[in-house]
Amino acid sequence: MPRPHTTMRKIRDVLQLSWGENLSLRQVARSLSMPHTTVALYTRRAKEAGLTWPLTNSGVKLVMIPLTSKRGKEPVFP
Repeated sequence: MPRPHTTMRKIRDVLQLSWGENLSLRQVARSLSMPHTTVALYTRRAKEAGLTWPLTNSGVKLVMIPLTSKRGKEPVFP
């Protein structure tokens, strides 16, 4: 069964709670009912994109861009 899509709003909430409110990854995951590994993935992607809090909508779009796989050919979607 495929994973449901994560909305930009949900990603913004992850970053707000993680960076703005200084909650741990597990606290953020519990409050948003999502796996802590997904929270870690979005915060890592945001850091790699050079984003800081507060965000703009264009910043959230950067986090949603899929990374390439280790082989470098197929996109990897969260």
